[in-house]
Amino acid sequence: MRSRIPVLAGALPKPTIKADPDTPVSRGTQVSISCKGISDAWKYLLYIQKFEHTQPKHTQTSTNRGRKAVFHIGSVGKHDGGQYFCLYETTAGWSVRSDKLELIVTGFFDNKPSLTALPRPMVTSGESVTLKCFSQEEYDRFIVIKEGEQKYSMIMQSQKTYFGQFQTLFSEGTVTPNSSGTFKCYGYYKANPQVWSEPSDHLEIYVSANHTLAPLKTLITRCTDSNYDRFVLSKEGRTYLSSTMGYTARMGFPRLTTLSPVISSHGYQLQKQGITWNHQSITEHV
Repeated sequence: MRSRIPVLAGALPKPTIKADPDTPVSRGTQVSISCKGISDAWKYLLYIQKFEHTQPKHTQTSTNRGRKAVFHIGSVGKHDGGQYFCLYETTAGWSVRSDKLELIVTGFFDNKPSLTALPRPMVTSGESVTLKCFSQEEYDRFIVIKEGEQKYSMIMQSQKTYFGQFQTLFSEGTVTPNSSGTFKCYGYYKANPQVWSEPSDHLEIYVSANHTLAPLKTLITRCTDSNYDRFVLSKEGRTYLSSTMGYTARMGFPRLTTLSPVISSHGYQLQKQGITWNHQSITEHV
């Protein structure tokens, strides 16, 4: 039986709704959704709307009297992603609906996307940077998020490439030192926009304010192992600066992986690794 939204009194203050932790959240996370009304409230209702043109569904009821009710989701899954709102009841009737709270749940689908920076992740102020999010999975849209940002940085529709890959190019435009940060991207299907993929590996963007610092040093690493067809430079402790260029080792040519620029004062410790991660070359200190 379809639940009905109560008739509103109209004179009561609008409630506020909030999720803890803030969205997006990984699947399996315990989430609390609070609905704040007034001290005279004696009942709170929580609704979810999964899709834009569907009827909201009543999910939980709280009969705790007071200014606030808290609704708990023990382990969020795919069915919990959606837009939530709440309302409360007093002796005067029902309040209006709260604003909508979008609960994003991540960690689904088989292929997580990858994220790279063009032309490179380390640039000087005034240069332009484009973030490329791509995957073999046919996601409808990609999202790039900057760590620490409350809102989703950029959302764009994916495009199929000549090689059968799906990608989106996010232009950061002309960057400044404030553009520095850690980025990651997700993919999702438009049929279920609050259910996202696993995040890509983190990508660190560094923007130097001083033009004299930036090309202090260019690192050129020669990788010649013919057992691999691609090489990755990584910072100790995490994959870092995975963009590569050069000749294919399987063709018998030496593989040149370049990283430019490198700020020597940061003391990066970079390693050459085969893409299958079974072999690690000698660590080079920069």
